[in-house]
Amino acid sequence: MVNKRSWRVSLVSDQHPTPNTPDNNRVESVVGSKEHPSNRYPVSTLRPHEHVACVVAPPAKGLGIVNCPIDKRSDPRQPAWSYVKSRDELVVSAQYENPLQYAVSIARALTCERTWQYVLPPERLAGDTTDERPLEDIPHDILRNARCMGYLDDVDFTGVNYVDALRKARDDLLSLTRQLHGVTDDDERQLRSRILRNAHGLMGTTMHLLDLFSVSVTRELRLPFYSRDFHSDGHDNRRRNDLLRFLMTALPISSRYGHYSTQRVLFESRDEKRTSILGAPTSSSEHPIGELIGQWTIVGRGVNRLVPYLEDVLRNPNELQIDGENFTEFRVDFRIESDWMREKATEAVHRMSTRRGRTANRQIVCVLSSFLRSVYDVCRALSALPRLDEPSSTALSTDDCRYAMSTLPPNRILPGATPTQSKIIHALFGSDGPLIQKELAERADVSSQSIRNNREALLLFDIIERADQRYQLTFDIEGGSPVTPWFVKDGITLHDVLRDATRSLLEDEKRLSDLTDSFGSAFYWPTAIEPITDEWSWMPPFIRYVGAYVCEDFFARSLDNGQMGVPTATMTGFGDFPSQTSLSSFNGT
Repeated sequence: MVNKRSWRVSLVSDQHPTPNTPDNNRVESVVGSKEHPSNRYPVSTLRPHEHVACVVAPPAKGLGIVNCPIDKRSDPRQPAWSYVKSRDELVVSAQYENPLQYAVSIARALTCERTWQYVLPPERLAGDTTDERPLEDIPHDILRNARCMGYLDDVDFTGVNYVDALRKARDDLLSLTRQLHGVTDDDERQLRSRILRNAHGLMGTTMHLLDLFSVSVTRELRLPFYSRDFHSDGHDNRRRNDLLRFLMTALPISSRYGHYSTQRVLFESRDEKRTSILGAPTSSSEHPIGELIGQWTIVGRGVNRLVPYLEDVLRNPNELQIDGENFTEFRVDFRIESDWMREKATEAVHRMSTRRGRTANRQIVCVLSSFLRSVYDVCRALSALPRLDEPSSTALSTDDCRYAMSTLPPNRILPGATPTQSKIIHALFGSDGPLIQKELAERADVSSQSIRNNREALLLFDIIERADQRYQLTFDIEGGSPVTPWFVKDGITLHDVLRDATRSLLEDEKRLSDLTDSFGSAFYWPTAIEPITDEWSWMPPFIRYVGAYVCEDFFARSLDNGQMGVPTATMTGFGDFPSQTSLSSFNGT
C-alpha cells in the first residue's frame, strides 16, 4: 500500500511532458474498424479539415466559442472521431441535443475501438513504445483515490485488462439507453439520471486515462440551431440552462490539480466519496491553480451569445464543500475565447496548406483573414485545393485563395455585409478576370440595380475596383504582380483608413477636427469605434476587413470600452484561492 502522505507533494507537482513528435498534419483515416455489436450507430470519422478547425479554435486547456453556421447531422446519436498520430491529438465530436444524448455520444467516441487500437494500443499502455510510464506501474491509489478513475475494482490490473473493463462499461451504458423505451415516467427519470451519471463517469475516467499518457483531447459540442433552440425566452430558456448545468458538471470532472480530481476535492457532497480521497492535496499559495484536461470547442451560428451566461454560472458554480473532509482551496482557471484571433488563422492556414503540400506566407493569411471570420471557414475553403502528390515549397497564391473561397457559400464571405455585397465578392472569386456589370449581376444572381445600391462600401474600402465599366477584386493578378488595397503599405494603420473613410462619408469634414464633436474625439488614439458604428451600422465587417491587412495585433485586442479591436477572451474558472495568495498567481503570471 502506498503511503498517502509521501505521495501528496508529487501528486500536485507532477507534470506530464508533451510528446516530442514531428510537425505533421496527417490525420489517421481509420475506416472499417469494427465496433462492438452493441454500438448500433457506428462512430464516424471527422474529415481532416474538420479536425484541424476543432483543435485550432480553442485555447490550450480552455474553451473556444465559434460563431459559424454548421450543418445538422442526420443522426445526433452518431458521434465522430479523429486522431493525428504525429501530434498525439484526438478529437471527439457530437451534436448536442440534451445532456444525456451528448454525454453518451462523447463517452462512446472516447471509448470506441479506434481509441484502443490507435491512441492507446496495448504496447503504449505497457510502456513499450515510448518513454511514458506503464499504466500498471502507476499506484492504484493515484488512479482510484486521487484521479478517482472508475472501473478499477475486480480487475487483475494491466493496461489490457483495464481497457476491457472500460469496454464493458461502454457496452453496459449503451444497453441502459435501450431500456428507456416503454418505461413509466418515474422509472424513466431515475433511469435517465443513472445513465447520465454513468456517462459522466466514463467520460471523466477516459479523459484522465488519456491525460496520463499526455494525449491532447478536444471535445467538439455542435449547436446547429443555437439561436432558435437555446437563446429564446431570455434567461428562462430551459435547454440553455440544461446545457450550462451539463458543462458545470463535465468541466470539474475532467480537470485536475496535480493528480487530484477537481470534482472530488472541491464539489463532492457525498461523505463516503470524500473519505476515499487520497488525503487532502497540499495547495501552494504561490500556485493554487489546477487545469482542464483537454479543450472544448463549442460551435454553431449565434453561440457567441452563450458566453455571458457561461461566465455567469462560472461566477456562481456548484457549491464548494469547504467543510468536507479532504477539502483544499484551489482554482481551475482557463480561457474562453469567443472569437478568432490572428494566430488562429495563421495556424489554420499553416496546417491546411501543409496538408495540401504547399506553404503559406503572411499575405495569404491576410487575404483569408480579411474575407472569412471563422477557422472552420478557412479550413473548409483550403480543403478544396488539390493536394500535391509530393510536399514541396510551392507557396499558396492569391489565385489559390480565390478558388478556395469560391467553394464556400456566398453568405460565408465577409460575414456581416449585405447578402448582395457577399454575392458580388463571391462571383468575382470565380471569375477569370474583370466583369462588366451585366455579367457580374448574372454570376452573382442579383439585379444590376442591387449592385449599384451595394457597391459603394466595397469601393470605399478598396475591396473591389471599377475601371472601364468593369469590376475586379483589388488583389487580382495583373501582369504577374499582385494588386493589393491602397492601405497595404508600411506605416498605414487602421486609424488612418477609418479617418479617410469617415472623411469621405461626412458632409462636413470640419467635424473631424472639432474635439467637441463625437467624430473629432473618436480619432484621438486609441480609435473609438462607437461613434463610427453608431453613425454607419454597416461598417463593422469592413473594419475587420481592413484590420486583417494593416494591424498585426488587431485580432488580439478587445472592444472593451469602445476601443478598436475584435475578439473577446476571458480568463475564468471555478474554485477558490487559498488565503495569502499572491497577486501574480491570481493574474496567472
